[in-house]
Amino acid sequence: MKSSRLGVGRAVRGQSATVWSCLFVLFVGLMGVGTVDPLLPSIATHLHASASQVEGLFIGYFLVQAVVMAFSAPLTARFGTRKVISVGLALSCLCAIAVGLSSDIGAISAIRVVWGLGNSLMISSSLAIMMGAATGGAATGVLLYEAALGCGFALGPVFGGTLGQLYWRAPFFGNALLTLCGFICACFVMKHPPRHRGAAGPLPTWWGGYKALGRPKVLGVSIISMLYNFGYFMVIAFGPFAIGGSPLVIGMVFVLWGVCFAIGSILLAHPLMARLGRIGCTVTTLLVFAVLFLGATLTGTTGTRVLLVLTGLCIGIQNTLFTTVVVTVDDKTPRWAITGAFNVLRWLGAALAPLTAGYLTAAFGPAGPFRVAAAVQVLALVLALCCTRAFRPSTPETAHGDGVKC
Repeated sequence: MKSSRLGVGRAVRGQSATVWSCLFVLFVGLMGVGTVDPLLPSIATHLHASASQVEGLFIGYFLVQAVVMAFSAPLTARFGTRKVISVGLALSCLCAIAVGLSSDIGAISAIRVVWGLGNSLMISSSLAIMMGAATGGAATGVLLYEAALGCGFALGPVFGGTLGQLYWRAPFFGNALLTLCGFICACFVMKHPPRHRGAAGPLPTWWGGYKALGRPKVLGVSIISMLYNFGYFMVIAFGPFAIGGSPLVIGMVFVLWGVCFAIGSILLAHPLMARLGRIGCTVTTLLVFAVLFLGATLTGTTGTRVLLVLTGLCIGIQNTLFTTVVVTVDDKTPRWAITGAFNVLRWLGAALAPLTAGYLTAAFGPAGPFRVAAAVQVLALVLALCCTRAFRPSTPETAHGDGVKC
């Protein structure tokens, strides 16, 4: 990919206000995920909830993203991208305020489902604009997306941890304010792009993303991504309980994790793909990811914190790798359909992590979630070795120029 030769400094030059507003929307959306992490133990304490109940804050949030992101292209094609983004931002802002005002863990979990709907609308639609509007083409769009992702994950936990030291509700109101700023950008700064109709023809169909799972290579890559994301979001959902300490301590650990994520996604991923190849890079990082999980179960609190920070490198590399693979996996299926299919299983894997973490802890003890996550990464590695053809590019990254991106 061309992005392997791009630097972030070069990528940001000459970008339009629309691209910058999209980046800010992405940053706010991803920062909202990281903001909650340091607060999980505090929420459990203040609301007298179990770890499983608190992890439920992620389950519906991710499940609704698994469903909604498959419909991103049809929605933006029919209603306009900026309108979809604005609705997503408005929902997220209102939900952040509602969570901050709520005192019932069940109500908060229900509100988080709607928050996930808003987040999925604004993230997927912002990407749709950025991939088409970024100066330098789709390669620059991918690099800028990874930069926004890394910054959001790096700053979200310290934002949540710092405000969480004052009161566990404070980060939600702070997130609502940031989301409101994003809404203003979407309404007054972001230009209304053309509706995405694909390179040559009809509007994206509502079920195209699900039908794309019938393509063997698309299905293979999506399943491997689902398994990898199970480990990724086990770090997000269960990590705060393994790390221990105050919200600020948990926040600082996840800041370092976010920095490693950014280093892996922006600086390491493309050089490693160039040196090892896509399949070699996938196998290597999945193996290291599994080892880090196992190591975290065999050491003390400090060692666990260090190893979880290092998982950020593996996750950052894998995120960029799968973003690269998914745009070139199949030249007979439109990109919007492939990314829709990919997102269905990717976010399903994200939802399964918090859904199972509590049961795994009860069945196998505190080390259970990380040991199972390690085994799942090994399974993903084996499947990757069985699906090597899916990692070979079938089409240039510019094929199916529909502007819709995972």
